[in-house]
Amino acid sequence: MTDKRPIALKKDYSQLQNWTAVLACLMMIAGMLHARALVSIGVILLFINACLPGSFNIHWQLLKKSRFAQLAILFFASYLISGLWSTDTAAWGQKVVIKLPFLLLPFGFLSLPTEKIKYLRIVIYGISAILMFNVFQSLSVFFQNSDYYIQSYGASKLIPTSIYNDYIRFSLTLVLTILLNLYLLIEKWTQLKSWDKVLIGIIILVLTAFNHLLATKTGLLSFYMMIAIIGFGKLFKKKKIFALLFVLLLPLLAFIAYLKVPTIRAKVDYVQKEIALANTPNAQLDYNYSDQGRIISYQLALNIIKAKPIFGVGVGDVTEEMKKEYEAHYPAIPEANRLIPHNQLLYVLVALGSVLSLIFILMISAPLCSKGPQAIYPIAVAAVLIFALMVEPMLEVQFGVLVYLFFTLFVWRLRLDKTTIITTQALS
Repeated sequence: MTDKRPIALKKDYSQLQNWTAVLACLMMIAGMLHARALVSIGVILLFINACLPGSFNIHWQLLKKSRFAQLAILFFASYLISGLWSTDTAAWGQKVVIKLPFLLLPFGFLSLPTEKIKYLRIVIYGISAILMFNVFQSLSVFFQNSDYYIQSYGASKLIPTSIYNDYIRFSLTLVLTILLNLYLLIEKWTQLKSWDKVLIGIIILVLTAFNHLLATKTGLLSFYMMIAIIGFGKLFKKKKIFALLFVLLLPLLAFIAYLKVPTIRAKVDYVQKEIALANTPNAQLDYNYSDQGRIISYQLALNIIKAKPIFGVGVGDVTEEMKKEYEAHYPAIPEANRLIPHNQLLYVLVALGSVLSLIFILMISAPLCSKGPQAIYPIAVAAVLIFALMVEPMLEVQFGVLVYLFFTLFVWRLRLDKTTIITTQALS
């Protein structure tokens, strides 16, 4: 059906939709750091924005072509139907609500106008500004009592990062925001002004420096993984030897960071202490150490998987089943220190069993199969997030779902260029 609205009105309508999408994205990131309710508002706003008349058909056609989007919706559906064999329906309902973005955001992100450099710059600079605000807040706290915080790293207590202090998700957001800035600098170089390039350089430098000062294991390993993938991928096409040298140089840079950044040294000492304790003959795992607490949760999760391998225990009953395992094998561990399976794959296997877990495995691996121009970015994002998923059940909390979907869908949307959109519009 032909749109008969005046051209000027259609232009104003389109601009309103574009700005709404940008606002919704910034609300989600701000909400993760300052006001949790903004995350939910941003998700709903972005979804409604994509459903507006005049663009719904275009977005629907694009959604049907995306394997990741379809698998994300199926992943939500798998949690939904697990209610059929979950006895704790209240816990099941809470988990389903947390997974709602898997249903809403793949469609919502199609309304984000990343093919237009104006809006792309605004949203990436906006995300960077929100993070920089928190970075400078954290630095002000750190420098007021730097000796205390450096010593605290020996007990795995880190610099405060936000009112929620979710430092793992914060460090992942730092790394993936650096990636977005690298995309802007490398892929849009000819469209940027000189001040853009200087600003992006400053953003990358500040976020990288703070990520090293924060010194989370997940954040540091993710950073070097991301840099290795993008650097190798870009240099390999031009000069293979340069790509190899670049990757070999990264461990040296990491070692220099260890020598120069006191929080990294303190974190490494803490990890070495954990390893030494774990290697002590006849020593039991100590739940007071973060990695050993994770290992205990892995052991108990595997016990449950062996008992119910096909359909799992149901999403609503994971916590209760883990509680039974702790009581049977580690009754001395206080309830406050008992963890759900601290690995997203193990969590999904416990909850959904081996059959429905295939949806999750296919979903997280789909971006790794990206091909064509700029495929290196979704591959890098997927590698970083898969690594994070293997050490945290991050999709079981609101902020974890946000970080995973936001950056995965952002780089997916980046690759839907004008040609794709115009072709789809002509067919709709």
